Amino acid sequence: MGLAWSRWVEVLLVTALCLALLADAAEWHKFRKCDELAFCERHREAGRRAADGEYARRRGGDGSGSFQLGNITRWHVLRGAPPEVDRDGRWLRFVVAGGSERASQNGTAGSVRLEVAVAAATETIFAVRALRAYSVAEHAPRRWLWRREAPPPAEEDRFRPTDDVVRLAEPPLPLRRRGTDGDPACAVVDGDAESTWITVNDRAAQLPSYPMLRIQHQPFRIELYAQGMRVARAQRGQLTPHAVVNARDLWYMHPLDANDTASASVAADVLFPRAQCALGLPQHTLNLRLPNTHNTTPIRLYNLDVFEYELEKELGLYGSIPMVMAFGGSNDTVGALWMPASETYVDVRPVDPSGRDRGVHVHFYSEHGVPELFLFAGPHPQAVARQLAQLTGPPAMPPLFALGYHQSRWNYLDESDVRQVNAQLDAHDIPCDVLWLDIEHTDAKKYFTWDVRKFPHPDRLQRELATRSGRQLVTIVDPHIKSEPGYSVHEAARRHGWYVKQADGVTDYDGHCWPGRSHYIDFADAAVRQAWASRFTPEHYPFMTEHLHIWVDMNEPSVFSGPEGTMPKDARHVRGRWAHGQLHNIYGHYMQRATFQGLKQGRHGRQRPFVLSRSFFTGTQRYGAVWTGDNRADWAHLRVTVPMLLSMGVGGLSFVGADVGGFFGDPSPELLVRWYQVAAFQPFFRAHAHLDTKRREPWLFGEPYTAAIRAAIEERYALLPYWYTLLATEGGVPPMRPLAYEFPDDAEVTAAQSSWMVGAALLVAPVMQEAPSLHLVDLPGDASVLWYALGERASRLHAGVVAVHRGGDQVEYAAPGLQQTFTYQRGGTVVARRERRRKSAAAAVNDPYTLHVALDARGGARGRLYIDDGRSYAYRQGAYWLVELQTEAPEDQTAAAVWLCGRRTDPGLVTDATAFDGAPATLERIVVYAPCGQRAVLKRPNVTSLAQPHWQVRVALPCRI
Repeated sequence: MGLAWSRWVEVLLVTALCLALLADAAEWHKFRKCDELAFCERHREAGRRAADGEYARRRGGDGSGSFQLGNITRWHVLRGAPPEVDRDGRWLRFVVAGGSERASQNGTAGSVRLEVAVAAATETIFAVRALRAYSVAEHAPRRWLWRREAPPPAEEDRFRPTDDVVRLAEPPLPLRRRGTDGDPACAVVDGDAESTWITVNDRAAQLPSYPMLRIQHQPFRIELYAQGMRVARAQRGQLTPHAVVNARDLWYMHPLDANDTASASVAADVLFPRAQCALGLPQHTLNLRLPNTHNTTPIRLYNLDVFEYELEKELGLYGSIPMVMAFGGSNDTVGALWMPASETYVDVRPVDPSGRDRGVHVHFYSEHGVPELFLFAGPHPQAVARQLAQLTGPPAMPPLFALGYHQSRWNYLDESDVRQVNAQLDAHDIPCDVLWLDIEHTDAKKYFTWDVRKFPHPDRLQRELATRSGRQLVTIVDPHIKSEPGYSVHEAARRHGWYVKQADGVTDYDGHCWPGRSHYIDFADAAVRQAWASRFTPEHYPFMTEHLHIWVDMNEPSVFSGPEGTMPKDARHVRGRWAHGQLHNIYGHYMQRATFQGLKQGRHGRQRPFVLSRSFFTGTQRYGAVWTGDNRADWAHLRVTVPMLLSMGVGGLSFVGADVGGFFGDPSPELLVRWYQVAAFQPFFRAHAHLDTKRREPWLFGEPYTAAIRAAIEERYALLPYWYTLLATEGGVPPMRPLAYEFPDDAEVTAAQSSWMVGAALLVAPVMQEAPSLHLVDLPGDASVLWYALGERASRLHAGVVAVHRGGDQVEYAAPGLQQTFTYQRGGTVVARRERRRKSAAAAVNDPYTLHVALDARGGARGRLYIDDGRSYAYRQGAYWLVELQTEAPEDQTAAAVWLCGRRTDPGLVTDATAFDGAPATLERIVVYAPCGQRAVLKRPNVTSLAQPHWQVRVALPCRI
């Protein structure tokens, strides 16, 4: 009997395992592939045929000597129709013509014409847009007549997200002609500084050292030159362009069946002849360097709720940014941003598969949209990042508390549970700034409500957390609204027409999510967004205080009963005007935007909002933080956080993070410690877990694990001044950045994703393997670059020996200990820290600063410190301090010393030294790392306040520079 029973148990276990595997397979099977979609398969096949035929003859295909892709159709600027500057003098318009692909295949002398416009959005950003397409072809051969033809939709019937995404303060640069009005071969240049050129000139012209967009007539293509040159040399093919927008698939709108979405599809080919590789296209689980997709699967950009996502997959995840950075070092890096918000696929292919020659081809194709492309002239990675931020808006400046540690799970059960977690954080000396409540805090999954049995006094709880520990509270709000009579949000939405409609454009769309039967807010409608924003007040959200912040989740949108777990593409938005398929990828962005505006309005613009979103699109950085969704508690998911977050940074998202410990599953104590050590050096720092996981708060694992987690969190808090300064002053360059952003000419680092930079000063190379016997750290740069190994806090605040390494070194660490984190400060940098242990960022506002000065080989170092009130928008009116820090050699060259100087460069509107913190911005100590391998510490330097207009301090060193 016992044996039989054990066999039954065995059978049941095996059956359960098989069912689990089948369930996982079914999860992935439900997502559509390119070969199941007419528009994708058609565009991809066209691209492959052209590329296969042309890559072998990369130069001289048309006698011009320029790089180009193959033309299925020979496009040309229409003769007799010279380019024209539009009435406002901003856009250059012209008509291109070419035979259609179908006509070419069938010997028909037909053609398609496109109206194309280009503009200089700024001196380094160019816009290219196809205005409309129309056919002048003869009737198709009889064998095609059985197909019911569908002309592509007009531009006014295409959703265009550009007006919502682009945030340029000024319109495109004014243009004027050079040459006679009747000369089609004219140059159009910036009318003021002549700093940006758009040329359609076939003859020689002198060009100063500025970016240029060149339009070639026949065959038609658009070339970007990121650096100035003689136009004559470019026209003779003696110079290779940085990007080529080719004619082969330039927004070709294929007229297929009337019921086939390919009739509205758009595409663009961009060749980057000087690129070594391509980065970007978030969100996916691929490596930082995008793979060659030619013989595999194109990268999909379609926002989906993906359960326990697999790794190294081209499948789209929760957000999409069709941004590619074509990496070519410090002089040849450019970028391209594709604008449609519909389902999009991207093929990436090296020009030379062997890797011997440079060149990357990127092929965008989208199911719907207005074909619009922005080109960024770089010419180095940080310049491209700043240009993207200039176009789409800088990242929102977060409140200071948001950069601290966030403690969350699904779910803290009630007020008593929250208070217990808060008390344990304090009892174990673990800094924390925010506690989180998931969906179980609501009344039956109805957002903007509380389960008053579990949370009878949520306003009192919020104030208690803030006053006793300096902590904030976050609650979740999702886009699906429970269909329940009497529920105030539902009743208002039905009454005022806030819901997405079904395909008929009249009936409210319903699907299933956490509450059961639900309707979805139409965030694409500006009026609905404003109505949603108005809900974030105590009148509509009971018990809401200034200490409550918002998390928007499931906003891809997730629909449990929908195709691929999302909303059907034929649902209608904005009172029936737009099909959901046209704007799917921007839906979550709109929700975060409306929520951000609601918090801002509800607090009368006095407080910076904090909003976390799972879904995103181009420009989402303006509205808060984003995280990587439902990851898993394993080592592979820990490692993939690095390329995922770095790729999101390439797309312009600066404030990003991943669930510490993994959302699904139970991490081992070692994995959890290592995850904290990694996440402490990533922008958004939150521990979160699924409802079915074991509790994993930092104090539950005992020693030595709790001590190691505490040390990682304390390191994050010590560096808050540095993180805050980076977000305030870097102009869109992400604080967490690839090594290649700082060392673009080091060929060895472009693929690095086991280490990264935090700003320009800190290199992070943590342990991300289980119990390694050896940990290797490759240091970037050449031998002139110094790297100082930063030890534990207890040692680095005292004079002593410090390990110094040089760029190009590989450093080996045998059997690294649990508390070792492997962080290095780059020679030539100054990093501001606050080294005193506190409960929260709010508790440290009166603390003095410690400046860590890492000297380069010549004794130089530079840095900066940004200070404001950490809460409001007063900094926009100049209410901040910006202190530039720099070392200077002493007059006596034989002296073993260095001068550290500070100079304020802010507008000088705040003169009260206690204006922000209630205490002067005092200096507690200066720590200097010298090239000789010694660390000097000067305590209590004679500086009244870092906010003095000028100050300097002499620091004695144990050795001469």
